[in-house]
Amino acid sequence: MKSGQLEIIWHGPYTLYGAESNSVLTTPLSKRKGIYLWTVPIEDKYLTYYVGETGRSFATRFVEHTRDVLYGLYRVYDPNKFAQGSKILIWEGMWKPERRSSHTMLEFLNRYLELSPLFYQFLGQLRFFLAPVDAEKRIRQRIEAAIAKKLLQQHGIVGEFQDNDIRYLPKRVDEGSITVTMKSFEPILGLTSKLLV
Repeated sequence: MKSGQLEIIWHGPYTLYGAESNSVLTTPLSKRKGIYLWTVPIEDKYLTYYVGETGRSFATRFVEHTRDVLYGLYRVYDPNKFAQGSKILIWEGMWKPERRSSHTMLEFLNRYLELSPLFYQFLGQLRFFLAPVDAEKRIRQRIEAAIAKKLLQQHGIVGEFQDNDIRYLPKRVDEGSITVTMKSFEPILGLTSKLLV
């Protein structure tokens, strides 16, 4: 990386399950670390729902994400509507402090037979993009935060598809700026080719 400049390339889309050769868990890139996107295909383009970063392997992080969806930790949307770019909440998740009670667990258990196939279907709708980034953790966090902010600030479906309560760690005032150039072989809605992080 040149001082103040970084280029990243988005690879994908990958699925979670199905054709093993296309799984985000087994692609050769799954051994790398970096930035990733959760998206859904919309009219031959990809609409981003979530931006993440990992200093461990992508495979390790996606095993955790998958487990957390299936365990009811994450919020989940109606899979059919989600695939059309619409967010209809079916499960609020248990990741917020106010949702970590025994009452929430009882609700989850009472609804488990209804929810579990929807969780599985939700995961199946997702398409993932990976951008290997070998830079230090703080750089990855800043890139992750800048992409998420850029998407959230956009009008229409791109901004509306973001959850606005995810905690990111953007550039601090005492940190120098970095120009990130991004390339993708597939059209990802709202993703710019250059970003100042």
